[in-house]
Amino acid sequence: MKKLNILFTIFLGISILSCSSSNGDIEDNTEDIDENTEETIIVYKKATQYAQDGQFSYSNSQEVFYNTDKKIIQVVTYLAYNSSTTTTDVIYNSDEISEISKTTTYENSNNIDIEEYDVIINNGQIKLTGVNGLDKEVQIDFTENYVDAIRTIQPSNLTTISENLYQRNNENNIISYTWDNNISFTYSNFDTGNVMPFHGNYWDDYFIAFALKPSKNLPLTSTITYSSGSTNTHDIDPTMLTYDNENNIIHYAYDSQNYTDYEYIEL
Repeated sequence: MKKLNILFTIFLGISILSCSSSNGDIEDNTEDIDENTEETIIVYKKATQYAQDGQFSYSNSQEVFYNTDKKIIQVVTYLAYNSSTTTTDVIYNSDEISEISKTTTYENSNNIDIEEYDVIINNGQIKLTGVNGLDKEVQIDFTENYVDAIRTIQPSNLTTISENLYQRNNENNIISYTWDNNISFTYSNFDTGNVMPFHGNYWDDYFIAFALKPSKNLPLTSTITYSSGSTNTHDIDPTMLTYDNENNIIHYAYDSQNYTDYEYIEL
């Protein structure tokens, strides 16, 4: 099953206006700056991926929803290959994420998978502990707002189900990613644009909920090494990338029939 790799990046912009005036013997007066001026942020809103596979065309999508406090409250991802919709709900307690609920529905079978977690964030690790009989724990190691590792364990017998490791260079650009010790990826030749969410093998849907990312900039060259020792290298043509004024990539085209559009909004 193809691993869902999904993203999230946030860019800040502050606008504060002030003015002053003076006139002859009248004392200089400075207009009060409105203390209620709110900080505006540019946030990732939606990605739509269009693909052509032989005679068949399909699309994947992801959309992020925010509350009035500009915090993420829901991430909805649709994957065409298995006709699944995954809804990740984020619950807060005193402005801190305290619970995560992940519901996946499958159109073809009408099956529904529900995972609910309590969340604890401490000492560079996010721990999602399964509740309501769910024998599963997700651990995310991070430094600042970058991911170092994500692993899934079964607490009842301390079995590691999966573990993915991330390495970055001094500029916080991803240089390697290891998937369950079976497949490894190396990255180089970084673009100036911000790394795209919902793209690449290094993304996970939990990263968006916790405002984490695997890299600062987008790697244009990736090499996959399989457990058999065989390799495969892929290059992104930078001329196929379109940016907005915040250096976010808003259009990535693999070719004329396979491309992804990104939407960012101001809150």
